[in-house]
Amino acid sequence: MVEGKDRRCYFPWGITHRFEIDSNKLYEFSVWIKSTQLDLHSLFGFRAYDKDKNVLTFPLLPSEFLQYYSNVTNNPYFKYSNNDANEWTRWNGFVLSEGADDISSHFIIKGRNWVWPRGAKYAQLRFGTCYGDGNNQGITYFALPLVVQTDF
Repeated sequence: MVEGKDRRCYFPWGITHRFEIDSNKLYEFSVWIKSTQLDLHSLFGFRAYDKDKNVLTFPLLPSEFLQYYSNVTNNPYFKYSNNDANEWTRWNGFVLSEGADDISSHFIIKGRNWVWPRGAKYAQLRFGTCYGDGNNQGITYFALPLVVQTDF
């Protein structure tokens, strides 16, 4: 267990291999999540890397994340929340090319969307769980992580 911001997290996290991306394309990232207790904080995100495989940062996050991060982050999340149901739920989010139009009216989106940072060449999917304020007995399950590229 690792302490941080009064939460203890499961480690190791689910982390995919780095894979090459085309930052001019739209990507949908998804994973199925099921938690046995409502106090678990399930996280689902990714990292972006440049051509030399250095981690890239993203601009200002939504206000609810600012208590954990400064105005940039190298750990963008589609999902960073608790109260997951004890049933399988598919979480997804999109990473768009710079200057792309908002896609929320075209797709069902359960998480947050991002825009590729300049110079992105590789990506990696990440997911894990931190304990909330409960008795630390809950378990979160993750299944079927998926990345889909499209020309949308």
